[in-house]
Amino acid sequence: MNKGFDVYEYLDETLDFDKYEMRFIGNSPMEFRNIIHVPPCDSAVVAGYLKSSDIFVTASKSDPCSNSLIEALHCGLPAIARNCGGHPGIIGECGELFDNAEDIAPLIRKIEREYEGYRSKFSCPDIADISAQYESFAEELLALRESGNLPVKKIGIIRKIKSYFI
Repeated sequence: MNKGFDVYEYLDETLDFDKYEMRFIGNSPMEFRNIIHVPPCDSAVVAGYLKSSDIFVTASKSDPCSNSLIEALHCGLPAIARNCGGHPGIIGECGELFDNAEDIAPLIRKIEREYEGYRSKFSCPDIADISAQYESFAEELLALRESGNLPVKKIGIIRKIKSYFI
């Protein structure tokens, strides 16, 4: 239920489906009347759905780093996300945050009016750049350790486990 089905249920009942189409991709504990439910599928199919969409909505609760939100932003979609967890830091100026399900329809209209403005704010780094940053970070840690400037704390795991049972 932390995926935000309370919000999806609300949208399924109240969103103007004469004007909007909405898809939910993945497993769902509920049956939708108006939202199109797409069962779990491979990454290439998900990417196709994202690239054919206009706005991404995620209602997950306390998600520290939503992969689906990151994927949607990398596909160039302005997003609407629940104002919690890692969403605010990920979404930046590329979308809007909501606290209540009732806020979503006005946010959709706002993004519609200012669509190109949201899309112009995307600055998602290339995966090769991200990879190079991770590699550089790992090399820095290794150099610090080899120079003795990065102490490694060894944890006696058996001692830790025993402390829980004694």
